[in-house]
Amino acid sequence: AASAPQEKQSDSAQPKTSYIDRMKAAGYDVDLDKLIAMKVQDVTPEYAQGMAQAGFGKPSADELIACKIQGVTPEYISSLKQQGFQIKNFQDAISFRIFGVTPEFVAGMKSAGFSDLTSQQLVSLRVQGVTPEYARQIAQEYPSATVDDVIKTRIFHIDAAFIESAKKHGFTHLSLESWCSCGSPVSSTTNPRSNGSIENQLSLPAKQRLALSSRTLLVTGELCLFAGTRQQEIRMNTHRLHVPLVLMASAITALQSAALEPYRAACSISVSEQAGKFRLHIDREDCDIEYSHCGSNYSEESIDRFKGITPADLAHEGAQLTATLSAEAGTFSCSGKVQSGALVGDSLFVPDAAFAARMEQMGFSGLDSEKLQTYALVDVESQWAHSLQEIGIQGITVDNLIPLRIFKVDPAYVHSITALGYDLPSADQLIAMRVQGVDAAEVREIRSLGYQPTFDELVQIRIFKITPEFIRRMEARGLKDLTIAKLVQIRIFKLDE
Repeated sequence: AASAPQEKQSDSAQPKTSYIDRMKAAGYDVDLDKLIAMKVQDVTPEYAQGMAQAGFGKPSADELIACKIQGVTPEYISSLKQQGFQIKNFQDAISFRIFGVTPEFVAGMKSAGFSDLTSQQLVSLRVQGVTPEYARQIAQEYPSATVDDVIKTRIFHIDAAFIESAKKHGFTHLSLESWCSCGSPVSSTTNPRSNGSIENQLSLPAKQRLALSSRTLLVTGELCLFAGTRQQEIRMNTHRLHVPLVLMASAITALQSAALEPYRAACSISVSEQAGKFRLHIDREDCDIEYSHCGSNYSEESIDRFKGITPADLAHEGAQLTATLSAEAGTFSCSGKVQSGALVGDSLFVPDAAFAARMEQMGFSGLDSEKLQTYALVDVESQWAHSLQEIGIQGITVDNLIPLRIFKVDPAYVHSITALGYDLPSADQLIAMRVQGVDAAEVREIRSLGYQPTFDELVQIRIFKITPEFIRRMEARGLKDLTIAKLVQIRIFKLDE
């Protein structure tokens, strides 16, 4: 039992070295972008060491990355050498890998009469798609053909069929150079040997084009005139309809406020694992039992928000209880019996029409009873919503008022961010910052280190744990020109581990 703490102390006394430290120890003291690229491709110190022993000296960071991408390993290079390939550097090995230079291909070229090929010739042959069969055909027609001749004929699409066809038209005893000239990949529309001339392939004569253009202009003009007339009519009709539509919208709003019906559902209340909280669960009456997402679980309702129930009451099996929660948006109640430590029964929410009217005047329209119930449970208040509007927060909607309230976005928090020199955040930006726990004090410390994070970077700082201590630790490792984006990449690719 006593040895465990000692082991823990020894671990802390000898912390694990990071990827950055291990690559530096292997001789790769490179910039952060190179380190990230190497980490992404799983370049390890062991891989770098093995490649350095391949016979081409120490590979650069770029060579290591390229080799890893193409699957070039020390074992692959060794096998190429054993097979007699003339591999002079890492680039040769990469080219062999990319273009599939294999012992079978070399043997095929040798049987076609082309042996002792250099690595560059082998790669060039594969790049141009030369096969041993193709090389054999050219060699049969021209026994003195060289590798360069074969490559050239392939480039100009000269094959046995082409040569045979040309011979039938009287072209005999031509050299390979002549064939390549004949086979030059020139478009038939501009080839002087084609049946038609360039002049014969031009478009319509000038008079026809002019007539066509005139007709197009005439039709276009008529269409524009017609479109303009219609747009004017539409604008006039829209103007005539504007006042009635405004009156209709006001009437509909009044009807909606008057038509807010009580909202009923199934409910249960139990003691939360969090001290001083009740766990409230609500299921819609029309909710299919197979679809659990129909339910809404509110696990952070303070005990003191409910009247008519205490944690002690839930210990009385079979007791009849009615728990009531009153809010500006309306009154929620859950009535039923205590079963296995939870109040189980039916809920009733009675919306407050006056609250809905106040919210309507502030621009939050379309509120129904279910939405108002949510407002009541998260304690959305009209004065709080108005306070956010007063300081100019843009993008507040009936939907994002809920997360704004849940994550306690208020004018004081907004001012703490703008006091650092930031522009006024939007509603969605404030939610994102609050969700991730962006704190003005921590931001101020990070800015004091010389960094100027944007709104998005403020969120990333929290997601990826870019703390002031982490920044100092990375700077102490000699990493230069660090930015928030690069620090985030260090975390993403685990360069610090």
